Amino acid sequence: MYEKEYKNILIVVAGSTPQILTETLYDLIIQRGLKIDEIVVITTKHGKSVFESDLFNNEQGNFYRFCSEYEIKAYLFRITFVVIKNSQDVELQDIRSEEDNRDAANCIVKTIRDYADDENCRILASIAGGRRPMSAYMGYAMQLYARKHDMLFHVLAAPEALEANPFFYYPPKNKQNFVFKNRNGETISVPYDQIKIFNAEIPFIRLREILPFIHGPEAMKYEDLVEMTQKEINKVFAPQLIIKKQERTIDVKWREKIWTIKLKPIDLAFYLYMLQEKSIINSKNNEHEDKITEIYLEIRPDVDREDKLTLPDYTYKGLIDSRARINRKIKEKIKFEKMQRFIIIHSRQTDRIASYSVDLPQDFSADFIQIN
Repeated sequence: MYEKEYKNILIVVAGSTPQILTETLYDLIIQRGLKIDEIVVITTKHGKSVFESDLFNNEQGNFYRFCSEYEIKAYLFRITFVVIKNSQDVELQDIRSEEDNRDAANCIVKTIRDYADDENCRILASIAGGRRPMSAYMGYAMQLYARKHDMLFHVLAAPEALEANPFFYYPPKNKQNFVFKNRNGETISVPYDQIKIFNAEIPFIRLREILPFIHGPEAMKYEDLVEMTQKEINKVFAPQLIIKKQERTIDVKWREKIWTIKLKPIDLAFYLYMLQEKSIINSKNNEHEDKITEIYLEIRPDVDREDKLTLPDYTYKGLIDSRARINRKIKEKIKFEKMQRFIIIHSRQTDRIASYSVDLPQDFSADFIQIN
């Protein structure tokens, strides 16, 4: 079967360890025989300076030494630096603050999105370099935008003496031992036959074809992408609720499983109110009593609304008791804790005032809640 040929785009996040690029290229080109068409380095202003002086240096750096030694035509590579900028379009010298991290995240996500929109390229993304948050952002960006043919990996060097070694860039072609001095000034010799370089491929979940907002006209900010992704995932795991007023039951349906929870009218009315309001404040002066009572009378039309002695207690204390009964019934029927969290009534305290909520997705549609 014909397999489409892609332009291979190596994208790395990088800090002050330029050798991760030559190590990565050694594995991809020399050991795997891949053709790399473009190298994209996502870094800071400082990182770019380090890369330029160490690897390139007017075609005298370690990148060109690697290419010369292995007879690779360096001029065939397109080398692109993507320097992270802040909201004022100023290049970041380093990533130190929370705001810097946000800028880095947005830059990495946008870069991956832009290259992933090119159907003729394959992304080979490395998370080996850069500050640790940058690697995490790269991994998430690939989860969002990568296609089935894109790859995510981390370059590894062995033995341990070569890991993050500032003097090691790639195994020498002449097969000589690698000799260097450690921090204590001791001469260390690593036998050539012990030198191993390989890119560990990282399996990851691809969400590009699942999330509806991925193909929007503009690149979204990292934090917005995380929030919207979480909402979509919540929808997958959130159950369908079927409320039957006459039977006074709630059917909780998830996939092929159905749990039926029987509630007293007093509690069913309160639960229906919670589904309607999503969240409420339960204080001693709460304004919910009359509204919940109206729902109760819909469930119990036989009750005389003028007879106050027969109406339920939906005051501050009454709601505390009702919430406890509802949650107990739910937990008795549903042992699956991840399912419980969607449908129990949560209580959160702020300045001794309780806020109640049912943590279904905020845009939970009528398709998921049926009231009969």
